[in-house]
Amino acid sequence: MTSKLWLATKGLATATLLLAGCAGAEFGGQAPDDQAEKPELERVTQAVNDSFTTNRATTTADVATDGNGNVLVLWEGSDGQQIVGQVFSASTGAPVSTSRIYTTGSTRKHNPRVAFGSGKYLVTYVNDYTACPPGRQTLCDMDIEGMFVRTDGTLESSFHIDFSGNEDDLPRVVALSDRNQFYVTFARRTAVFAPGDGLGTYVNPDGTKVMGSKLLTGNWVHDLAYAPGNIMMAWYGASTSSRGHMAPGATALQSQILIGTGIYPSLAFSPTLGRFGLAVWHQSGSNSFEVRTQTLPSGCFTANCSGLTPLQVGLTNTQIGASVIISPEVSAAGNHFQFVVANESPGYKGLASGAFGASGFVHTIHGGTIPDAGCGSAARPFGGASLGSQGAFAFSMPCGTGPAVKGLKLSQFSGADLIFNVSN
Repeated sequence: MTSKLWLATKGLATATLLLAGCAGAEFGGQAPDDQAEKPELERVTQAVNDSFTTNRATTTADVATDGNGNVLVLWEGSDGQQIVGQVFSASTGAPVSTSRIYTTGSTRKHNPRVAFGSGKYLVTYVNDYTACPPGRQTLCDMDIEGMFVRTDGTLESSFHIDFSGNEDDLPRVVALSDRNQFYVTFARRTAVFAPGDGLGTYVNPDGTKVMGSKLLTGNWVHDLAYAPGNIMMAWYGASTSSRGHMAPGATALQSQILIGTGIYPSLAFSPTLGRFGLAVWHQSGSNSFEVRTQTLPSGCFTANCSGLTPLQVGLTNTQIGASVIISPEVSAAGNHFQFVVANESPGYKGLASGAFGASGFVHTIHGGTIPDAGCGSAARPFGGASLGSQGAFAFSMPCGTGPAVKGLKLSQFSGADLIFNVSN
């Protein structure tokens, strides 16, 4: 079966959105008129034949950039037993490598995550060494695996990150940019269907590991980001999210701080701003959904550190005429942050997007077709990567010509609004 992997980039086509009166304005300055009419976006497409693109509607994906204009997109293979990846040029949209199957064996492999550091990509994923059927009554043997992938997309090495025989799941990974090291977190379940505890380990460029102590009890790290001297993590409970920090080299969280109302937290760090950007999702009523945003300085270790912006409503479903929005993903993009969110409106099922500056205020909201799926299942964003002044995201599209994973790049224009180069 041949399906498609999509990557839309500036080199293919662009559509410029410039609000009247905002030309040349610095991002984070005066907010544009919310009632100003925004031109319709131009939609561009590049199709890449790919026999390994997933045909599983539950696929997960991720994306990372090498800092030199290329991105690695990862996804689950069509039979659920593979982790597949391909490198693309972010400037031209052309594939830099062929798609490659990075794993072997007949066990299920899922939840790939990737970060770039030390001149290569670290890919993490879950390997189900025993089948975990629905309705199971016992824990399964699920382990966290790792592999290094070169910038040309070829596999360098494979190794175990956690091979304990426990039920371990949901890995997250970040590169410690100033330490020639990576940090990986994952969930370890101690009871069937329980959330699990959050664990972490450092991974060196040669694949050796330094296992840290348990980070969280009864919870796991949903996202993490890194600024020199600060590994920032975020997790959530029934209705609120929390954050914690850990100095690189430490083996336990050094703070646990309530963020506020909202779940599914997503984090990114902007070296340009020297700040972390955060987005959470909140259902404020039976038909009311919000993305809430916040920024905080790189050295924010307390609940009320200097320069912390309040958690504030950045996007609502009614602002973009959507019935439901969910699952925000954040990426740093120069002097601002971008986010995409699943738009689950009937007959739409695509993505919406927004951007916020150092103040946490959302300046740009787009509820158009990114992409216009027109099917019964929502596109789901997974992961974000910074491309300088642009953000890249991977997302699953479970309909159309067949379920697929696609790439999306959002570009900033003149510090005041955004250029969207989108797949359709």
